[in-house]
Amino acid sequence: MKSVNIQYGNQENNFQEGFYLMAGISNTSRTLEYIRSQGWEAEKVEYFNPYARKRKDLFGIIDIVALGDKGIIGVQSCGNNFSQHNEKILSEPMAFKWLQKGGTLMLIGWRKVKLHRGAKAMRWSPRIAYYYLKNEQICCVESQK
Repeated sequence: MKSVNIQYGNQENNFQEGFYLMAGISNTSRTLEYIRSQGWEAEKVEYFNPYARKRKDLFGIIDIVALGDKGIIGVQSCGNNFSQHNEKILSEPMAFKWLQKGGTLMLIGWRKVKLHRGAKAMRWSPRIAYYYLKNEQICCVESQK
């Protein structure tokens, strides 16, 4: 394998060629593909701040914004830490404002599950939660898939 030098700010990093290909598909990319397959127009609004070395979500809760026949939807995508993201949305004041203004919120968590009991083959499966307002409180319902 050939070594590649990449300039990052004032630091130079040495990576093996093909490093980024080995990382696999991100949860955000997987979510974008899933949302578009459902007929929504979707774009990523999360970005990486290279100076702070952190990801920044829209309003602290939204990775993807999608438009469709039923309106606008903000989507948070994650991996196995579904419950932490759920708590984050339920406690975030901007989530309340987003829902109050007519937007919809959705959390999609990805996990690998066996194709059937006893199988070795695995596939990625989404766990989906929808958020709505009820009596000035954010409520959550998970879809049965």
